[in-house]
Amino acid sequence: MSELIISAYEHGLTNLIYYGTMAAGLVGELISALILSKKYKEKQWKTLLVWLIGVPVLYYWMKVQFWIESGFQSFTGYNIVRTYVWFPATAWLLSLVLKASPKKMCDIYGPSCVIIQAIAHYGCAFMGCCEGIKYKNGIYNVFLHDYRFPVQIIEALVSLAIVIILLNRASRKNYIADGTQFPWMLILFGSTRFFLEFLRDNTKLFLGISNLAIHCVVMVVVGIIWLRKLKLTKEEKALIIKTRSCE
Repeated sequence: MSELIISAYEHGLTNLIYYGTMAAGLVGELISALILSKKYKEKQWKTLLVWLIGVPVLYYWMKVQFWIESGFQSFTGYNIVRTYVWFPATAWLLSLVLKASPKKMCDIYGPSCVIIQAIAHYGCAFMGCCEGIKYKNGIYNVFLHDYRFPVQIIEALVSLAIVIILLNRASRKNYIADGTQFPWMLILFGSTRFFLEFLRDNTKLFLGISNLAIHCVVMVVVGIIWLRKLKLTKEEKALIIKTRSCE
């Protein structure tokens, strides 16, 4: 991996790979959402509009969060993880306008939005950002000129595992929307990312806990409360029971 990173840097391909993987992650999210939209029997054009409107809205909200956290000094920063807990509110509002099912949108985008992390973090390894702690057997960081723990690669693999778990869960329920996919994503992603933050070389606030680790705790808490408060209709319960009995 280090040889590939060094070679890409020497050939001036670092930015291309970084932004290429970022774009690939967004495209992967959209393709996944459209495929799941069909399986959940939701109008694909509605799913597309939620993506086209939701992504820019959440992007700029992410920038506002950086601005607030910097003491209203700078909008600089990029980390889409900060927006995950806000997606349901955006999807809910857009669903009302489009007369779509909020539960379906949350079940569609639960696994889909994590695909960005599963792809884009490989680009981070080439760019040298989101770097891990110093580790002599790690991957080479061409900008810091030392070896770092390959936390970006691990984050990508963990994200892929979460996507697989959620897709398997949706398949087992025969794609009956109950709105639980997104809160489960928050719990799975937030809890794993919280521990991975300790392997990152970033600013720690206290006890080795970073700013983003706190965001992860919020994700888990929101996910748990969401699951406890979510109530299924009698029709949804009947469909789930029927589906399980047929397996």
